[in-house]
This record gives sequence, C-alpha cells and structure tokens, in this order.
Amino acid sequence: MADATVLARLRGVVHPAFYAAQVGEPALAGDVEATLDHYLEVGVDGGARVSVFFAEDHYRSAAGERGLPIPDDVRPFFHWLTVGWRERVVPTPLFDEAYYCAQHPELAAGREWVFAQFLRAGCYAPHRQPHPFSSAYGFTAAADARARQDPVALPGMLLHAEAYDLRRTSWLEAGVATGMDKVAALRSDTMGPLVAAAAALEPLVMQPKTDRWACWMPHAHRMTHVTVAAERVRRRVGPADVDTIVLTGGDQVADGAVDGLGEALRAATPGRRVLVVATEPDGSSAPTPDGDVLDLWQEIEHLGESARMLVLLDLVRGVGPERLVVAGSDLGWQMLVAFARTLRNEMRLGAVLGSPTPDADGDPVGHSTRELQACLDQLHWMAAPQRLRIELIDRYLLTGASRDRLVDIDDLDVTGLLGQAPARPTAAPMPASQPTIGRATSGATARSEGPTIAAVLTAHAEGALAGISLHSMLEAIGRAREIGLDVEALAVLDNPTAATREVFAEADQHGLRVEEVAYADQGLVRNHAAQMVGATHLAFLDGDDLWSRNWLVEAYRSCAEDPWAIGHPEVNWFFDNQHNLYFLPDQSDPAFDPATLRVANPWDALAFAPRAAHLEHPYSRRAVDDGYAYEDWHWNLETFGGGYRHRVVPGTIHFKRRRRDSQFVRARAQQVLTRPSEQLSYSWWAEPDDASRSAIRRMPAQSRSGSSSSGK
Repeated sequence: MADATVLARLRGVVHPAFYAAQVGEPALAGDVEATLDHYLEVGVDGGARVSVFFAEDHYRSAAGERGLPIPDDVRPFFHWLTVGWRERVVPTPLFDEAYYCAQHPELAAGREWVFAQFLRAGCYAPHRQPHPFSSAYGFTAAADARARQDPVALPGMLLHAEAYDLRRTSWLEAGVATGMDKVAALRSDTMGPLVAAAAALEPLVMQPKTDRWACWMPHAHRMTHVTVAAERVRRRVGPADVDTIVLTGGDQVADGAVDGLGEALRAATPGRRVLVVATEPDGSSAPTPDGDVLDLWQEIEHLGESARMLVLLDLVRGVGPERLVVAGSDLGWQMLVAFARTLRNEMRLGAVLGSPTPDADGDPVGHSTRELQACLDQLHWMAAPQRLRIELIDRYLLTGASRDRLVDIDDLDVTGLLGQAPARPTAAPMPASQPTIGRATSGATARSEGPTIAAVLTAHAEGALAGISLHSMLEAIGRAREIGLDVEALAVLDNPTAATREVFAEADQHGLRVEEVAYADQGLVRNHAAQMVGATHLAFLDGDDLWSRNWLVEAYRSCAEDPWAIGHPEVNWFFDNQHNLYFLPDQSDPAFDPATLRVANPWDALAFAPRAAHLEHPYSRRAVDDGYAYEDWHWNLETFGGGYRHRVVPGTIHFKRRRRDSQFVRARAQQVLTRPSEQLSYSWWAEPDDASRSAIRRMPAQSRSGSSSSGK
C-alpha cells in the first residue's frame, strides 16, 4: 500500500460514518484521516468495510466475469484499488454505469472513469442518479457532506443496521440487488409477453426506450426512511393524551414570546397537558412552558425537508391535540403553509410571532412574511409583541374578527387562545341522496347473487384513450372466461365528455353494461359500482390505464379463497408523463411495516377485492377545498384497520398512465391530505409498554429561570 496513487484512491473512498458504525467508534464519524488510520491498523484485519461503495461478494463476481482472478493472499478491496480500478470494474450493486451515463450524458464524454467521478463528487450530490433504485438511497446531504465524506447513500446503508452484518451487506444493498432481480423478471418468459401485449395496445408503454427508475416498498423505497423515523418518534411519545402541541425552533423565538405563551397555558384549566416539540437544532434548549419536551430534530436530521415535514405531520395527526401552536419553528411554519387549510378542520391553529426587528432578509425574527401571508386567513389566533401587532394591523388594515385574532403576547386571553377545538371531519362516504343517473343500458338495481367477478371500468374525460383501456379489460375478461370464471362487465361514466361517451356507444356488443352518473368524484363512482353489481369480487380499472391480460385470472387464483384478501399487482408500470416501476408491498412480507400507511399510500384503488370490502368501507368524498383527497389511501387505511389483508398477485402488472393533469398530480399540487382515520392515531398503534415514553423528559418550571433565547 505504499503507492501514493493507490493511497489517494483509498483516502477518496473512505466513508467515516459508515466505518464507525461497524467498529463502534462514533467519534470517527466525519474524520477522514482518523478513520483511514484506524482502518489500516485495526479494521483491515477485523474485516470491516471502510467504503459504502465496495461489496466484496459483488466485486468477486464482477471480477470473475471479467476474467480477473483474485489471489488468495490479496484482500479483495486492495485488489480492486489496483487491478479492479485499472480495469474499471464497478465493485458495488449500488452503481449502474450505463444508467448513470444515460441520466448524466455529459459525464460519459469525459476522460475520467464515470464511477471515479461518482466517488469523487457525484455520490455527495442528491440530484445524481447512479442506479434505477437510487431514489431509495436517501434524501439529502448535509452542507459539509463532501468534506465529511458522507455520501447520500449513507442513511440507506445504516437503515436497520442492527439486522445486517454491515461488513458484508446492508438493507440498501440487499434491497437493490433483489429489486434488480424483480426488474429482470419483467423480461422473463412469463412477464415479458405481458409487457409486449400491453405495448401492442398502447405504444407509449415502451417509450422512452431507456431504463426506468424503480422502487420497491419496503426493501428499496425512500418512504421506508420516513416510516422508521416516524415510528421512532411514536414510540418515544407513546399513547400520549396531549391537549396542546407547541412547535419551537429554539433561538429563533423572540424574547419572552414562548414564556408568555407558557404563562397562558399554565393559567388554563388544570390537567391540560402540553407537548413541546423542538424541530430545529438546539431547539430543545429554548425556554418553554411546563410540559413534555421532545427533541424531534435528532430523529429527522438525516431526512430531506419534505420527509421531515411528513414525520412532523405524522406526529401532529397521530397525537391529535386540540391545539397546535407554532412558536419560531421553521419546519412548523412550512407545515402550516402546506397544510393549515386541512389541519384547521382538526385542531385550533395558533402562532407566536417573533420580534419586529427584521432579520437579514427583512423578515421578523421567527417567521417570514411569505409564511405569515400564506397562513394569515387559516390561523385561529396569533400572538405578537405589541409593536409587531400594531405594525401588522396597520399593514393589512385588519378589522373586526381579523384584528381580534391577533393578540398581544403580554395580554393573552386564555379563553380565546384555548377555545373550542373544531369537530373532527368524518369520512363523508356515499351521499344519502343518489345523483341523477343519465342513462343505463340495463337495469341498475343491486343484486345479492351473481357472477364471480365484476370487472368495472370508470371513465370521465379520457376520450379515445378509454378505448385502449376497454380493449385491455375485454382481453382480461376473455382470459378469465376461458378458464370458466363468470365475469360481469360494467363501465361507469362520471359526467363523461362526448368523446368518452362515444367510446362506449357499442359497448353492448362486447357484453358490457354502461352506467352514466353525475358524481364528479371517482371514489363515489366506485361506491356506486359496488352497489350495482352482484359479483363476489370487484376489479377496478381507470379509463386510461391497462391491466396485464392475466390480471383477473391470477388475482382470482390468489385471493378468491380468502374472504379477507385484497389483491394488488406485483408492479405498477408508469408511462406517458412519468417513467418508473413501482413494485408493490405484500402485507404479509415480514419486512413491511404497516406503519407505512401513516406516511405513504402503498397501494392504489385498482385492486381485486371482495365486494364486501367496498360495502363495509365505502370511499370517502373528495373535499379538495377543505384539504382532503387521496380517497384510495383512506380506503386502504380503513380496510387494513378492518382486518383485510393486502396481498400482491405475483406475475401481474398494471400499466398506469401518468398525465400532467391526473387527479393524483392535481391533488399533490394542491397539498391535500387523506381524511382522518383511526389508523392515523398514535392511540391505535399504542404499545402496552409505557417505558417507550422514557425518552421524553419533563422540564420543571425552575429550569426555565432567566430570560429567553436570542433571535438570529
């Protein structure tokens, strides 16, 4: 190892935090030189890995394929640093050279080996995509990540570290390797023809002809990071009976503001409990009212901004307080900007505004002008120092109730501050009064007995694209009938355009019954369909998507004998405006944590399910103006809570068109949430062991002696 070039290579691929986790020396994290010395003196003989991007088993296989034998007296890692580097052998399953070059073609033209460039710089850049599954690696990198040599993939390598021998493999490497096996299976003799048949119907399925990015929950999916963090927080808080949550950012809170809030809360009705959540670094040391203090930052520091907000949102909705107060928390303000419209339906929202003295950007300390303006009409009350209160009243010409909502921090009205929490919104399922049905090609009454499967296509404004979906559904029905299954075919058109209606003008020639309704709500359309059919199982298809032609047959074989089973395809193949593969999780997979349902929706509505599941758990009404949508997510929460088991049907595919104006895209752009559900509540997930709350510390009043934190 005396060669200076090889030593430079070695130093460049050292990842201290990864190595420190293996050898039990946390002080090494971030110290490249100390880690290198420790590795050469101790780690080599101990078999520890010093680089995230070297996996011995993978390198042995790759070197063997290239005809590069590794002598018995040479350690594979050192062999790669010399021979493997010269021959440009990639020693990790986490880097796909062809994929990296396709995503970043400007690098392929350079003289530097693209993997060397990735190790030098690309692995610290979140926007770089080194692999189809690289979205699972992590979210972001700290500002000093390159100096500390902490690659974006580090969180994925350390996730569930207790379950892996990091000297050999990790959660991320195992998930990516198995995930690539699933991608390869799409070209197999079983699934390859299914893709080809779909592409023959819809050529866009195979465009563009490049590798698609992929994810597989929970084995190679970024939301697994969020789920783990959210569950750590839940276990720390426990089944909390919290009246008020205060989000604080520590030294960003104006002098005396949080103390003033504390006085008001202490003067409230005895027994009210407050949970103070520190969402930024050093926030836990800020002056706070009496109550529990949770340092959230230590659980979310490694996540990206949007993921941090998801964990905070899970905490807020999981605890379900009557009041939420933002007091100098940057993350709290970001959450209000995004979701105040929704949260105000579930709890009273308040904010403590900071000092009128502006910061470097001209904003009052503790919040930005943009944040305040976005939330001004959504907050139930605001408390500000007198000078700032006067300035805001004058600036916005506040009058009447608007002015009354802005109170002096030194003169808080406890009654107005605590107030009455809003009534919790309900699921708002099918309305009691049915909308007018425009026409029906046959009777529209619900039946108690009937076919085995009802194949239901829902459409609205897809036009000619609905013809492709209808063609796909008829092929799947034909395959099911060939093996003797009795299949009922139904199309439900919701306020259809003329072009969409025209697609179904001759539907009766295909044995298809058509219903036309006026719900303007896809969930309610599905409820209507469940009432109209008599089959034991329903299979839904959206009017611009496709099933693999074996879907009905294989879903029936997998699920029909289990009255509690809900079937989902093995993979969702997205095309048109989005090009990726999503391998769905099976609830019976030991690696799948059902808590994922609190932070993400693992399944969609195109399921094969017992009709009973739809009758017992009707879809909720969309209420975008109130901040609620994602009715399929809510349905999955409710069916899971009701005892149904969501299963994957092996060897099946749904081809899902992602249009720029799809309901999912619009809902995400409008920053809506799923309706409240018992399964979102911490109390539903409560563990009997109250020791889980031991990480929360009590802050006695005397520890708050003195003044407040300073502003930035």
